[in-house]
Amino acid sequence: MSTGVLPNCGPTRQGSIVLPPGRRIFGWNDDAPRLWATSEPVPDAGRVWRELTGLSGETGLVPIVLAFLDGGHEGRPWDEGELEKPNDLASVGSVAATTVLAENWSGNLPDDEEEFDEDAAAEVAPFGLRFPGLAPRQNHSLADAEAAQALNLIGSARIGLVPASRPADVLALIGHDTVNRDSDPRPLAAVLRSWEDRFGATLLEVGFAHIRLLAQRPPRALPDAQAVAAELWAMCDEFWPAGTMTLGRSAAARLVPPADAARALVAGFLGLELLATLDGDREAALAVFDRAHSLARMLDILGGIRLPSRRTDEPA
Repeated sequence: MSTGVLPNCGPTRQGSIVLPPGRRIFGWNDDAPRLWATSEPVPDAGRVWRELTGLSGETGLVPIVLAFLDGGHEGRPWDEGELEKPNDLASVGSVAATTVLAENWSGNLPDDEEEFDEDAAAEVAPFGLRFPGLAPRQNHSLADAEAAQALNLIGSARIGLVPASRPADVLALIGHDTVNRDSDPRPLAAVLRSWEDRFGATLLEVGFAHIRLLAQRPPRALPDAQAVAAELWAMCDEFWPAGTMTLGRSAAARLVPPADAARALVAGFLGLELLATLDGDREAALAVFDRAHSLARMLDILGGIRLPSRRTDEPA
């Protein structure tokens, strides 16, 4: 098996996994393919993704579940090749995740204490005007049954294979920039690497304007969960409805039931979800919120976590 070489068009075998026919996907004005993707959904895609992830050290190919702008299994961005120029990650190691997060934190809040009013304080409680620092590394992994139960919710989905040495670098390598708030890919890549190192947060799903990561070593105590929530807020501060995902008044602040410090999975699908700007698209925003609620059933099973209910004054 050639390491890091994309399969040709048609079916492919990766270890014991046989993937259905697929094709190489190119970016705009591109001569070299960025990834290989199945042409049809793969049954039990979560389990397949997990097995392919285990093989990536041998194959040099990182698997991702492909999601689409309008739902379903086809369309933007993958079938349209909406990928920008690949990015050189040689200098990512010089970017500190804590610097990126601290700058994003301060950029979302007033410049001084006088402007840091009650509403701003409530949004980031129990923290304050200054970034609280990186959450501690976690060492307790999800049990196989826990991860499998969550991944079963993915159902059927198309799967992509990307030549990469680690999942955290995939977005920059394929030129997927729609979840990035900065034209420079290094800050996001640095944070993804840090999350991967500290929480085993592995890139799972990539859509038009969102990514999901499987947090394989999630926080188990409330202070740690809140610290991770602070990092999430610094990287993805746009949620719907307004005010439901603030640190002080949301599920992020109640991730671990104090009575039993249950298995906490931080905000979103198994821990880490980034949402890019929705550009005022109310329908898309509500779809994101509804998806979070559908995942709440799984979160409740694993940790007694509750996501906020939709406000009664919001239309269905």
